[in-house]
Amino acid sequence: MQAVQHVARWAFVVVILVPSVATAGQEVILPDVCTASWDQPELYGLIKDGNDILPFGTEDVAVEFFVDTGASGFVVSKVIADAFGIGWADFEGYYTETGIAGVEIGDVTRPFTIKLINGSLWTVPPEVPEADFDDYGEFNLWARRTFDELELWDPVNIVGMPIIRQCVMDIDPTPIAELDRLRTYLLPHGDPNIPTDQLSAHVALRLVNFLPDEPPPGETFPSSADNPVIPNIVVRHGGHSSVGTWLLDTGASASFISIAQANAIGLTQYTSLDDILNANDFDFSTEVGGIGGTAVVPGYLVDQVRVPTMEGFELVFDDIELLVIDVAGLDGVFGMNCLVPSLSLYREAEGPGYFERIVIDTANAVMGLDIFDDAFIVQSNPDLDGDGDVDADDAAIMAAEMTGPIRLTVLEAEHYGTNTEGSGTAEGWGWVEQTGGGSIGDGYLEALPDAGLLVGGSGVIESDSPRLTYPTYFPEAGAYFLWLKGAADDAGDDSVYYGLDGVVTGTLASEAARLPIGSGFGWLSQRGDGERLVIDVPSAGVHTLDLWFREDGAKIDRLALAAAEAYVPAEPPETRHIADLDGDGDVDVVDFAILAEAFTGP
Repeated sequence: MQAVQHVARWAFVVVILVPSVATAGQEVILPDVCTASWDQPELYGLIKDGNDILPFGTEDVAVEFFVDTGASGFVVSKVIADAFGIGWADFEGYYTETGIAGVEIGDVTRPFTIKLINGSLWTVPPEVPEADFDDYGEFNLWARRTFDELELWDPVNIVGMPIIRQCVMDIDPTPIAELDRLRTYLLPHGDPNIPTDQLSAHVALRLVNFLPDEPPPGETFPSSADNPVIPNIVVRHGGHSSVGTWLLDTGASASFISIAQANAIGLTQYTSLDDILNANDFDFSTEVGGIGGTAVVPGYLVDQVRVPTMEGFELVFDDIELLVIDVAGLDGVFGMNCLVPSLSLYREAEGPGYFERIVIDTANAVMGLDIFDDAFIVQSNPDLDGDGDVDADDAAIMAAEMTGPIRLTVLEAEHYGTNTEGSGTAEGWGWVEQTGGGSIGDGYLEALPDAGLLVGGSGVIESDSPRLTYPTYFPEAGAYFLWLKGAADDAGDDSVYYGLDGVVTGTLASEAARLPIGSGFGWLSQRGDGERLVIDVPSAGVHTLDLWFREDGAKIDRLALAAAEAYVPAEPPETRHIADLDGDGDVDVVDFAILAEAFTGP
């Protein structure tokens, strides 16, 4: 197998290889994150038509693919499509994609098989047997109709979420320190090579569908899958802050925020890209390219980007260079410059890179990180609102998050990690986001359509029933008591199954969780047989709490997990951990004492 050549672009970067750990209530400071990453995940792959590899002339040649969590599907460059003979006879339709610089029409191919080989473009020998490539199935690819000068020497081809969702994506950036390429491994779930025990931080993700329910008139969808986003990212600058949901994009070398986010933190007063550029209202500018062409975008040196972890501490990207552009309605894009060594386009600085390993598990909606020791820890941050002082506003935030001396996790139902539609006996059913009805937060989820579906039976629940997952950090193993705030119109709507890590707790009607009937949303921790809802957690760390349909029509507003059997929820706030200043898993008088000691007033 003849592999294509690739020209990489490098500079020397030093990375210190000593892991670091933090706990709830702390901050891990990651200074000097620069504009563009030194590398991005790429793998060699094959495009097959049935049993035949698409040839380049008379040779079987592997293609360079970016492995891109920001791509809902696949991209085949015009250069590769022409070279491999993918043409009009192979197209089933067309589709208009949205990218960094606007929209672009491309052709949707008939199904082709994609096979990939793990490692990097520098670790694969010149000739490799096809058996060394992993087969991921057939997909309808999106083929570009045009190319620019850059693509003539470095064509951009992308494999996205339909393949990544099948695997755990393990990225090893440490070879960059030796002027080598980072390593990318797509591993089966449960593979012993996944460095689970090495990870010191976990970031909760959420899978989002960015495609419309139906393609525009006359167009055809290519193969696609949901993309991961990171909720509750806080960007701070000059005493201002804004919260948003950012796309996790391994195909983006840089990180972006929207113009609205830039306005909210005082970077610029202008509300259009042209006005920002015409007024020279930026720290630096650069040209970016992708789907839709190229665009000149402004950049800024921003005080902080703060990413919450499931362990309760925050990753604080300090003095970070961000670009500003509106892309597909996103608040921001979390690019590879935050995850691997980076290069500045603005100042004499290099971002050293702070992670020894990056593990992205989109099926369970979690990104795990192993933090290097050159990230330093601030023991607590009593300035809970980030305005530069510790005053009554911070005390009010702490009071709202007060739990007392109990270990408690509270989740909004609509803030799930993944939401998987039904199949088999539950084909056409799903959890649908609704608003109003007396719910708290952004809304609630309802099992729809309400047409009398009842799912049951060992194995059928996990395989067929629509499933919600909630990635949750458990500080220790043991029994946790589950409360659901739900509602049911009648006895045909009042039950759901629950479980941990994809395994249902019980398959009988008597073992399913019950919901209040006819009285609106209310808290209940009760099975069909009257027993409590108990989750037995086998080990400390990150697990997924799961809910499945039993009966359609069920409504879920919130969830709570308490280590104390006697706990009864009133209306606790969603868990954020920021007020847990001593890192013990609760917000109580000890945390108030820490805040009082740091009190400055306004």
